[in-house]
Amino acid sequence: LTLRIPGRDGIIIAWVSPDDELTQGLQPGAQLIARAPQPIAPTMPVTTTVTAVAMSELYQVLRGMDVTSPSSRAGETAIFMLRITKRDTESDGRIAIDLPHGCWAEPSSKVRLNAIGNERRMQRLILVHWSERMEAGIIQVPVRFERDLSSTSVNIRPPRKRITVPRIDGVTIDGDLSDWHKYAEIRLNGIEGNNVKNWDGEDDLSAEVWLAWSPRALYFAARITDDIHVNKFSGADIWRGDCIQIAFDALMDTLTGYDANDVEVGLALANDVAYVHQWYPQRRPCPQIKLCVQREGNITLYETAIPWELLRLRPAVGLRVAFSFTVNENDGKDFDGWLEWTPGICGKKDATSFGALVLE
Repeated sequence: LTLRIPGRDGIIIAWVSPDDELTQGLQPGAQLIARAPQPIAPTMPVTTTVTAVAMSELYQVLRGMDVTSPSSRAGETAIFMLRITKRDTESDGRIAIDLPHGCWAEPSSKVRLNAIGNERRMQRLILVHWSERMEAGIIQVPVRFERDLSSTSVNIRPPRKRITVPRIDGVTIDGDLSDWHKYAEIRLNGIEGNNVKNWDGEDDLSAEVWLAWSPRALYFAARITDDIHVNKFSGADIWRGDCIQIAFDALMDTLTGYDANDVEVGLALANDVAYVHQWYPQRRPCPQIKLCVQREGNITLYETAIPWELLRLRPAVGLRVAFSFTVNENDGKDFDGWLEWTPGICGKKDATSFGALVLE
C-alpha cells in the first residue's frame, strides 16, 4: 500500500497480503483498516491520499541491517524487506541496494535516512523488478550504507561550433585567394550571427572565410561582399569602420570575459592602407602579423598569416584553440554593427562563447 502525502513522493507504508501473517505495517502506527476484495498485482500499486498527520517522520541511521526476499522469477517483481537498526551517532546518509544491470526498484533502490525520529529500528519494503534476461541461479544483492557527499550545480552548455583546419606548406600573403577554396571554409550569410542595423541582404554584407596552418603560422583569408567600404579610423579605433576582428583563447580556459592568454586583433583596409592592431592582451600595432587587403568593386579580399608565437602556442595535429571572428560594418555614417561566427567579441567580451578550431 502506497500513501501519497501532500508535498512528498509516494511512500510504501505496508505490504497487504491475503495471508494475515504476511500483512506488515512498515511505519509507526500503520494499521490495516480495509482489505481489497480482489488480489492486487504487485506491479499495480494502490495509491491513496492522506493528510500529513497520518504519518510519523523517520529515521536515524544504522548499526546493522539485513535484507530478506522470497524466491523470484526473471521478468517478475519481488518484495524486499529491509530492516535497519539505528545508531545514535550517525546522522544522515542512505541505504543503497546494488541491483544487477537491467533491474530496477520501486520507489527507489536507495533509501534516505534522516535523523528525525526516535525509532531504534525501521523496516522498508522495496519492490524489485527483475530483468527477463537474468540467468537462473543464486545471485548476491549487495546492500551498503552511503554517506552524502557535497555537490555543486554545473551548467552544461551546448558544444562549441567547430572547424577543422588543414595543414599546408605555407602561403604567400599577396591577396590572391584562388587556391583557398579547397581549405576549411566558414560562411557568414546573415542568417545567423547578424548584428547589423538595417541589413539589406548578402550584397550589403556577407563573408566567406578560409583557414589553414603550417608550423610557422595560422593562415586566415576572407572574401567580404560589402556594397560600401568605409574605414577612416586609425589605431585602436579601426573597429568602428569596415574591418575584421579575430580573437583566440589559446588554452580554452577563460571563465568569463577575457584572461591573460587571450588574444584579439583587427585587420583593416584603413585610409587605403592594410593595418593590423592588437587589442588584447596589449593595445598596440601588430606588425608581426602579415596582412594583404585588396578592394575590387564590392569585394574586399583579406589574406593574413598569424604567427604561433603571438598566440604562445606550439602547433600540432589535434591542437584545439577557442576562436571566433567578426566582420564589422560601416556604410559611411558610423559603426553599423557586425556579422559574427560566434558571440564573444563585439558587444561583450566573452571567450567562453567562442567556437573551436582543430588542427588536422
